[in-house]
Amino acid sequence: IDVGGFKVNPLEVEAVLMRHPDVREAVVVPLPFSDTVWRLKAVVLPQPGRTLDRRELREFARRHLIPYQVPRVFDILTPLTVRKPCTNTAVGLRQPEPCSTAGQKRLWK
Repeated sequence: IDVGGFKVNPLEVEAVLMRHPDVREAVVVPLPFSDTVWRLKAVVLPQPGRTLDRRELREFARRHLIPYQVPRVFDILTPLTVRKPCTNTAVGLRQPEPCSTAGQKRLWK
């Protein structure tokens, strides 16, 4: 990603963010600032039971990255909690009907 004339490898930034003890997953993507200018955006998932603060995460990145590698935007995702398996019938959906070729027109000979 070209950020202000510097090439940034998002995998390097992700690797640094993953070293934070409260980060479970991190993805860095380009964020368009204008037609020709890009910034970095980090999308981060916290460890289960942990919370992340954007300022703390930004300070962590500043301590471990070159200034132009620090993402401008941090999106912190909320982890989904799955309590038990969900089935179609549990949420009131009907089961799909089996596929059949009966009643279909033949399009070629």
